[in-house]
Amino acid sequence: MLCWNNASLIDRCVAALQATRWDGDLEVLVVDNGSTDGSVDDWSTRHPDVGLLRTGTNLGFAGGMNRGLADLEGVDAVALVNSDAFVDPGWLVPLVAALDADEGLGAACPKILFAEGPDGGPPVINNVGNELGPTWEPHDRGFEEVDAGQYDEAEDVWGWCGAAVLLRRRYLDEVGRFDERLFMYAEDVDLAWRGARQGWRYRYVPTSVVHHLHRASSGGERTPRLDVLNRRNRLVVVTRHGGLRAAAGAWARALGGIVVAVGTDVLQPLVRGRRPDLAPLRRRVRSAVDAARLLAGGDPPLP
Repeated sequence: MLCWNNASLIDRCVAALQATRWDGDLEVLVVDNGSTDGSVDDWSTRHPDVGLLRTGTNLGFAGGMNRGLADLEGVDAVALVNSDAFVDPGWLVPLVAALDADEGLGAACPKILFAEGPDGGPPVINNVGNELGPTWEPHDRGFEEVDAGQYDEAEDVWGWCGAAVLLRRRYLDEVGRFDERLFMYAEDVDLAWRGARQGWRYRYVPTSVVHHLHRASSGGERTPRLDVLNRRNRLVVVTRHGGLRAAAGAWARALGGIVVAVGTDVLQPLVRGRRPDLAPLRRRVRSAVDAARLLAGGDPPLP
């Protein structure tokens, strides 16, 4: 589990994991990404049976998770669970059963529901595996659909979501870890895509249920910084793995968005005698420039 300034959530998440119904060996490890809000203060007193690894600084999802995945000696499978995700007690058994039944599976994915749905209404889906859209853009399958049983059959899916997933150790050994230059957003898509290109498959298992406070682990709001990272990383991943046609389409959309921003955020206000808002345009340009630098092997500074 990765933690960064999640003092209001981390104890609840740990308690849910410790309530897991499982007869085998289960070790819970929390990787703290340099929290400054007291998230892991007095850890040995609060959670004497839960390991803690401190990175000392915010390495992002990719870097923090990689520290937690560094030593898997004697481990058959490892689960990634966000510190804003809360597992049901029976979440683990069906995921393990799926991996045990099929050696070709690199990952087993739970049904991830929004932890906060409409008051008194039915649960709403956050993710039931990832899928590719018609333009090769990766998406959360079932996102914001009411859970009415339409995803209650186990099936293979294109990719998995890093908020909660069980990964086979051999899959990680063969495919590698997260690309730390991505920092956060689409790093799970990149790893899933790399594995799929090597022949690994992924299985969605609806009897495993996890509840997710969407974006709570990254502050809750889509800030300008997160907007740049999200745009940049998706452009990088589609270019890397989608082939020439998909890459051309992704760059055409990115450059088209820059042109549109010039018109709507710069030229229109000037024509109307108002001061233009350059921030959206700058974010789009920064995303494209940094994506190009990453693809060329560079490591651009974080926005």
